[in-house]
Amino acid sequence: MLLSSLRQFLFYRKQLKRLSKELSFRKNCETAARRIFYLKRCLFTTARNTQLAPRQLVSAFYKINQQQGIDQVGYQLWLAAQAAAKTMSPVVNHYDEQAYIGLLGENDQLNPECQVLIAETFQLHPQVLLIYTDHDELDSAGIRYQPCFKPAWNPDLFYSINYLGSSVFVRRTWYLSLNLPAELELEAFLWRVLPNLQPQQIFHIPRICYHRQQTLVIKQQPVKESLVLPKLALAALEGAELQIGLIAQSRRWRFPLPKNLPLVSLLIPSKDQLSLLKACIHSILEKTQYPYYEILIINNNSQEPATLSWLEYIQQQSDKITVLAYNQEFNYSAINNFAVSKARGSIIGLINNDIEVINSEWLTEMVSQACRAEIGCVGAKLYYPDGRIQHAGVILGSGGGSGHAHRYYPRNDEGYQGRLKLVQNFTAVTGACLVVRKQLYEMVGGLNELDLPIAWSDIDLCLKIRQLGYRNLWTPYAELYHHESVSRGRDKTKAQRRRYRAETAYMHRTWQSLMYQDPCYNPNLTVIGEGFGLGLPIDSCQD
Repeated sequence: MLLSSLRQFLFYRKQLKRLSKELSFRKNCETAARRIFYLKRCLFTTARNTQLAPRQLVSAFYKINQQQGIDQVGYQLWLAAQAAAKTMSPVVNHYDEQAYIGLLGENDQLNPECQVLIAETFQLHPQVLLIYTDHDELDSAGIRYQPCFKPAWNPDLFYSINYLGSSVFVRRTWYLSLNLPAELELEAFLWRVLPNLQPQQIFHIPRICYHRQQTLVIKQQPVKESLVLPKLALAALEGAELQIGLIAQSRRWRFPLPKNLPLVSLLIPSKDQLSLLKACIHSILEKTQYPYYEILIINNNSQEPATLSWLEYIQQQSDKITVLAYNQEFNYSAINNFAVSKARGSIIGLINNDIEVINSEWLTEMVSQACRAEIGCVGAKLYYPDGRIQHAGVILGSGGGSGHAHRYYPRNDEGYQGRLKLVQNFTAVTGACLVVRKQLYEMVGGLNELDLPIAWSDIDLCLKIRQLGYRNLWTPYAELYHHESVSRGRDKTKAQRRRYRAETAYMHRTWQSLMYQDPCYNPNLTVIGEGFGLGLPIDSCQD
């Protein structure tokens, strides 16, 4: 991983050098844009110069206004996140109603070129109240490194860690209407307001608009204190137990199960491959802590005597197991839809027969997340048998289709920006181990057995549920092995490849832009691989 980090650093430096050649042209363009948006000047304040009296700042605004010879000038005011709010509030109160306020981290260096982007976004999207952007680090020699490319608004990732960064930008009128305490710092501000905003009111600009200077000591919250703010402020997660997360400054929310535990129906299609099926079933029976579940094994034309004999045996040995016969041609979607119609549970679990349980709380974690009113499909952290990552969420657009986030990463790796260790939202998760409320499954018509008989139907299910306004979620606290396509095999024949192309074409027709730009990813990251590497080009502001 050290070699990989070095490659990323060198690649990032190369990209910055290439983009610097475009700087003159971009400045000219953005200067013209400033005239359109009446951005004449900006005034910056930091924690180190807040002794400047508000009266002097107000006078400065008027002076700038007179110099421009324009009565109505659209200014922006940038306040340091750690600045003395009591000192600056008179200026904010006096400021133009159309102003935008930048809450800047004390150690953050803003890119002047980003001002037009902020203004343009606020003007083109009147519903937006808060904007956050990408950023990178700046060392003592002024060298930029470690770009942090963030996803679009990702509530559950924010609940796990403040991924938004140390600087955000807000509408002045909305900011004043909140009547927040003067001493409120940025972290507390975010926890106070974000859970109450609608997704369309929060906007992410996928460009590097500021640099975090690492020459100064950055204040880190003590671990225990990092749990206080969200616990006090987040009414949306009321009833959840808050714990320390897997990485620094992160949190884990343990959501309560309903008082009356829901029955979970685990659906496992299978054809022969007895060794895989036995390992799967025994691992569920022996390692699953959650008590109230049933297993439906859907036998799809098994021929081997040993398989048929074992299926009869295991059904007699456990009252949790039912074997269903599905004697038609293999159609993954149709098989699961058939099983759902027979399932007694209010929670459905789509499980491949090449899955093996690792940690006992896997189903407890997935069910507790799936029972949240706003959550749709829930996915797990899957490993190859050798311990490398197989699935940690789905990335749409990867390889022209889709890919698994962080595939082949080492088991204990934190991943890009720690995301292998954080509960978060993904546009889709794999159906190899997927838990969802039966009501939602049926509401969207289940899996598409006509257009997507084998491939893509799990992702299509996630997207249909997402379209209704539910958030799909991935959790690192449910861990299982996945042999991946061992039972069915891969598409090798001409007919299989033709079928896969037709399924892929259907997905592109149906979901269009989502198939090219995943909001839970970032356009500056590569779609060639699945490792969150830098893509081409880096879409960022330059200074």
